[in-house]
Amino acid sequence: MRFSLPFPGLAGRRGERAPFADLLVFAVGLAVFYGVITLARRWLAPFAPGPEISLSPRALPL
Repeated sequence: MRFSLPFPGLAGRRGERAPFADLLVFAVGLAVFYGVITLARRWLAPFAPGPEISLSPRALPL
């Protein structure tokens, strides 16, 4: 059984744009990989507590 394409005119042009699509998919994959690595680095970093804030009225600036 032989299948035919619904738009036979586009079958010849598909190979011309394929490298750009491959580069786009590669760039998106690289960006996602970089994002995961950056998130993991921040998530696994040692906890650095923020400054201690005094709630005393004497600590307010004049």
